[in-house]
Amino acid sequence: MNLTKTSAELKSSAKAQLLGNYGKMISAFLMMDFGCAFLLYLAGDLLSSPTLVNQILYYVVELLVYLLLGVFMLGQTKLYMNFITGRPAVLGDLFSGFRSRSELGIKIMLCYIGIILACLIPFFISLAAYAAFMSVYLLPLISLLFIGGSAAACILLLSFSQCYYIALDFPNYSFKQICAMSRRVMKGQRARLFYLYISFVPLMLLSVLSFGLGLLWIYPYMQCTLTHFYFDLMDYHTRQYA
Repeated sequence: MNLTKTSAELKSSAKAQLLGNYGKMISAFLMMDFGCAFLLYLAGDLLSSPTLVNQILYYVVELLVYLLLGVFMLGQTKLYMNFITGRPAVLGDLFSGFRSRSELGIKIMLCYIGIILACLIPFFISLAAYAAFMSVYLLPLISLLFIGGSAAACILLLSFSQCYYIALDFPNYSFKQICAMSRRVMKGQRARLFYLYISFVPLMLLSVLSFGLGLLWIYPYMQCTLTHFYFDLMDYHTRQYA
């Protein structure tokens, strides 16, 4: 007997709830993701001159945009959690992270960025060695370190994937408690979430045929499904320890 819902069941629930409600979620997607993408494009255009100062400034702007995205993610998570649970879900929820506990959104995003960079440090070192010695013998090592680092980052990111949901569901928790709880509830569940992410890949590839326009519908569908995953996950743990 399955104690958790299958990917098909989670996606079916998301589809049913989104019928007639795509407009609001598409608007939120455009405001957050496309807004941040526009800022990066603008920074790239203004700092297009290939000087060291411009390159450093661009990386600084890029980091600031990602931190901004981290606060937006807190608001987006609230929007979807309200929507799933039948509470009033308005576009204003998207900006709720700026009104309270914005530092949590930034800390969680920094945690994700830190995981990726830390896991890829050996890869970056091997790239630097290749640039210095230009030895073809280093190419297999570079490939191996990239694959290994990416796999390690993926596993860790899956462990901390529920941080934004937990931050909103348990508003009194500190950042450390949020991270600890995410790791605890995701124990034994990483493969299930990974499969859920992979199941959206065909849709993502199909969106290329529409020059990315399909993402306007696919992204809300995916986020809604992932929010259902969180509630199913917490329900599973509640039943486990009841």
